[in-house]
Amino acid sequence: MKYLLALAWIASLGLAYFLGSNLNSKTNSTHIQMKETSFQDSNDANTNTINQYVLDSIEEVNDSHEYTTGRKSVYEIVNELKLLTSDKTMIFDIGAITESYNLIKNFTEQEIIEALELINAKNFQNGNTAIIVTLLRKFSSLNPEAAMNYVENNIDEPNSRITAINIALSGWAKSDPYAAYNWYKTNQESELSLTNPFSYSVALQSIFQSLATQNRYDAIDKLAEIDSDRFGLGMAMKGILRTVDNKDDYIEFIDLTSNLESNSGNKRAVITQWSSKEPNEVADWLATQEDSKDTIIMRNALLTNWLNNNPEEAAQWYLDSSIESDKQRPVDSILRVWSRSNPQKALAWLHQQTGINLEQSTKMLIQSSIYMNPQFAKNNLELLSNDQDKVSISTSIYKTLKRNNTKQAAKFLENSKYKNEISLALNEQKKRVIRKTCP
Repeated sequence: MKYLLALAWIASLGLAYFLGSNLNSKTNSTHIQMKETSFQDSNDANTNTINQYVLDSIEEVNDSHEYTTGRKSVYEIVNELKLLTSDKTMIFDIGAITESYNLIKNFTEQEIIEALELINAKNFQNGNTAIIVTLLRKFSSLNPEAAMNYVENNIDEPNSRITAINIALSGWAKSDPYAAYNWYKTNQESELSLTNPFSYSVALQSIFQSLATQNRYDAIDKLAEIDSDRFGLGMAMKGILRTVDNKDDYIEFIDLTSNLESNSGNKRAVITQWSSKEPNEVADWLATQEDSKDTIIMRNALLTNWLNNNPEEAAQWYLDSSIESDKQRPVDSILRVWSRSNPQKALAWLHQQTGINLEQSTKMLIQSSIYMNPQFAKNNLELLSNDQDKVSISTSIYKTLKRNNTKQAAKFLENSKYKNEISLALNEQKKRVIRKTCP
């Protein structure tokens, strides 16, 4: 969780660097590309995440440790950074991030190293994450090889190290993507032993975007070298696709990557990217494709992405283009996807449909909504007429609530008129688990 939050900070820094460079056009500053990253929040009060920006780990140093810049000492600037990053909501404060960048935009390599030493940048768990990431980003824009060398020799804690490696590789990718890629491949085995595949693969998006900017066909050829790395391949493809902006290039990309092991997943990724810009264009192209497993995957990818932006249009397209003679199956497919984002709208749309089993589709919608929208499932349980279905769905609602909030789950169970049936179903499930584990 900590490294995911740190990567979210990196994404925020990308925008901050851009803003900082525009606000100070007279200064030779580096435009840092903002990475797309996963961000998840934590409900654990004891988790030391980068939302806890109070940088109380900065050690007291005497005047002999100061490295004078001619403006303010490094020590003074580090303490200003400490004040800026003490706000727990700073991950969303682009203004504060931009100001942090501006404070260090004229730092030399030596000054960056001095600042890193002042905050004891051994890991990202001492409340110093914001400053370390800011400094390493700047370091990698000045001399990515030196930044990587610093990371290798000074940061050992696994999650901190992998975050720092991603920062250095992303900066390196801008100046020399081939060198960055070679470092990634050379060190892949040793670094993967310290972390999970996804976290190590994040920098491949920046690397392959830069590779594709120079030579897209060479970048596509290199995908075969990481084909067995599912996470890495996905990040690399995202990077290449950021350089693609027209129909012919998307279609060519699908053709050129069709021999990769993860072909179905690749096509899904392309359709998702393409349909975010031109969903109708994708729909027209899919209409020319032969029916196959891959076509079904691509249709579902288009439906999922389109439903998020224009659900009514997406649903109508899916119905009109369906090869099913029975309307029931495509309607249920639409509801299954739509339930994740807006089940209430999906329910209103469902009641406008004819020629289907309304009870079956309503059950499908409520079941599919439980994980993301348990409140909707609770509110609409009485739309079902079958008591057995109500018990089954109520049990699923209880289990979902219990994962997130035990008090809410207990209250739901206590107030449910199917309380006894839910308890019985839970006990039966426990017995089945025990029988499986203890034959």
